[in-house]
Amino acid sequence: MNRIKIRRAQISDAEVVAHLWHNYDLYEHHLDKRIEVVSEISYEKQFLEIMQNESSIVVLAECDSAVAGIIDYAVYSRGKLKIGTLGNLFVLDEFRGKGIGSELSEYVLNKIKRMECDFVNSGVRANNKEAQKFWEKRGFKIDFDSMANCSMRKELK
Repeated sequence: MNRIKIRRAQISDAEVVAHLWHNYDLYEHHLDKRIEVVSEISYEKQFLEIMQNESSIVVLAECDSAVAGIIDYAVYSRGKLKIGTLGNLFVLDEFRGKGIGSELSEYVLNKIKRMECDFVNSGVRANNKEAQKFWEKRGFKIDFDSMANCSMRKELK
């Protein structure tokens, strides 16, 4: 049986986070050749910078003690609005179909709701219909659509 554990990433996770983000960009590059894939060292530096920002949070999923997926999010205020923004959700190929993406998204959406956000946004590649359906199942609607990306939004209040 697959046991899924969701936890906040720590600085000691820099190497595994870099590996996940690198694989995410390889997947995105497959969808859109304009997406540049950089070295894992660059992703590691980016992660260490994010860890210095208190408003950005990186969350990992472990499946039977192996890191299997990642999502990041941030919460910010704009006037009287409090907004949650989802970053990239990614699950390694060998762990797909085990509910890890659902666990990650549920965990983060619950955190954002408890922070009393008015709504939450997620960006999705326009040609990634699978990701769009994933977020639609969770109550998101396309807010803005372009040839390359679409912004999806879920009202929380």
